Amino acid sequence: DYSLTRRDIIIVQAKFRQRLAISVSKNRLRSIISIQNTTRRWLAIRKVGSMRSERERVLRLEALQREESATRVQAWFRGHVARHQLALLDAYATSIQCMYRAYVSRLDYQMEMIDVILVQSAIRGWSARFQYSIRLESVLQIQKFFRVCQAKREMNQLRRLRDIENSKQHAATMIQKTWRCYTVHVDYMLLIISVIQIQTLIRGHQATMKSRTCKKNIVMLQSLGRRFLVQKSLRHLDACATIIQSRVRAFLGISRFQFVIAATVSIQSLCRGLLARVDLDLQRFAAGEIQRIWRGYRENVDYLIQIIAVITIQSALRSALAKNRLKVLRQQRFLETIELRFYEKKAKVIQQCYGAYLRMKFAANAASIVQAAARGFLCRQRIGCMIEGIILLQAVWRGRLIRRRRTKKARVIAKRVAMANSKALENPNMRLGVRTTSALLILQNSSRLVEIMNAVSTLEVSTRLSRNCCIAFTECEAPEIIYSLVRTCNRSLPHVELLHYTLLTLTNVARHNELRWRVSTEESVEVYMDLVQMFRDKDSVFCLAVALLYKAIVKNRELKEICSSSENIKRLKGIHSLCVRKLSVSNTSRVTRSASAGTKQKMEIGVMDRKKGVHILQKILRILEE
Repeated sequence: DYSLTRRDIIIVQAKFRQRLAISVSKNRLRSIISIQNTTRRWLAIRKVGSMRSERERVLRLEALQREESATRVQAWFRGHVARHQLALLDAYATSIQCMYRAYVSRLDYQMEMIDVILVQSAIRGWSARFQYSIRLESVLQIQKFFRVCQAKREMNQLRRLRDIENSKQHAATMIQKTWRCYTVHVDYMLLIISVIQIQTLIRGHQATMKSRTCKKNIVMLQSLGRRFLVQKSLRHLDACATIIQSRVRAFLGISRFQFVIAATVSIQSLCRGLLARVDLDLQRFAAGEIQRIWRGYRENVDYLIQIIAVITIQSALRSALAKNRLKVLRQQRFLETIELRFYEKKAKVIQQCYGAYLRMKFAANAASIVQAAARGFLCRQRIGCMIEGIILLQAVWRGRLIRRRRTKKARVIAKRVAMANSKALENPNMRLGVRTTSALLILQNSSRLVEIMNAVSTLEVSTRLSRNCCIAFTECEAPEIIYSLVRTCNRSLPHVELLHYTLLTLTNVARHNELRWRVSTEESVEVYMDLVQMFRDKDSVFCLAVALLYKAIVKNRELKEICSSSENIKRLKGIHSLCVRKLSVSNTSRVTRSASAGTKQKMEIGVMDRKKGVHILQKILRILEE
């Protein structure tokens, strides 16, 4: 009964695996077709995108070239206008500099003339005062000695002589008063002249400030510097004149004293008879000098007034000319600004119109391309939907034909599978995840062979069908429990079957590369070596153990070094020689002995598994010997 049940289960599994393989192949074919469609669509979209990008690049290059040409034309025009304005400004600046330099030179000449006139007037006043003082002292000395002589001669005429002396003193006092008034008036006129000159300088400075604001500080500094230099030179001349006067007065005092002594002696001896003539000549001379000085003062004042009037008129005319010139320049600049703005507005309007034309053209081209792409996409989508519908109809029709042609046994099996699926959907405990969790709990906690057998068979199915079940299998440390369980198994049939399901479970987990290192450990290598040696005559266990050993050492250097010891290589070589010998014996016995069809099929399957295991063992030996 057990063998029959197992055979039926194997047949059902084979049919079920065949159906799964067919469905997997159909799914793969459908996936390949969808991948091809997606790839073709992606290639078409990419080609359209490349064509669109190339067209956009060409349009962008043309737009850039047009914009660059327009920019160059605008730059040339603006450069021409700027050069023209710069030439005009240069000419204006040159003319302004010429006028300013002429004005400065004339102002310097006038200042020098005023300085010369002031120095000349000061020197002439000093010489006149010096001569007047000499003559006054001479007259006073003569009067003194004459009065002494008159007093000695005529005591009776004392009152008359005293009256005469009083009249002479009165005349001298009037002369001194007139002279002092003249000096004060001259000083007052000089002060007025200096004030007028300062006013002219300030007015010229203000006119310069109004016409040339950019050179305000320079002109002010120049005027202040020149005024400071003039004042400094005047102070220096005044100090020099004061020093010269003090020295000259000292020298004159000494020479006067000597001259008085000599004059007294000479006058006492020679000039007593000439007193009347000298007095008359002195009065005439004083009157002539006073008239001459007054006429010179009037002429100087008139000349200075004329010069000041001429300078004022010239400054007014020049300021009026400068204002008119400034108005003309401002009008020209305003007209040029208006013309430049007019040209700029025209250029902006042209640029805007051209840009709108380019945008409209680009939008039309883009709309046509988008429409073509959308139509192509819709056509491809319709064709894809039609192809999918046709494939679906073909699959439904083929499935119906296959269902019609299947045997009664296959129908029973399909009915059982459908019932099992419905039960699994109705009962949540029949789901794969729940069954895997319960099997892992049983494997961790139970020690009964039947429960462990059922749990391992459940894990084999779940790990074969689901990757998440493989991850859960490795996370709960089930490989270590299985390795410890394998070490306790013997060569009995239940234990062999348990080992078969255990190795199938480990093979299913080792299919995933990211989980292979959780299964391949040092303990696993020792377990696989022991299984290969103990169950070399059990083809199912032998082939699975050899395959797991190969997967463990093929990409793990440490496990390879553990297996490459001399003892392990010797064990593997011995097992390989025994398996090869057994294969040769089985081939000879299969040729000579006849058997039933089922027995022949089982023998052929066993021989094929053994050959595969021997081939994998040979690969392991090559890897270890390298």
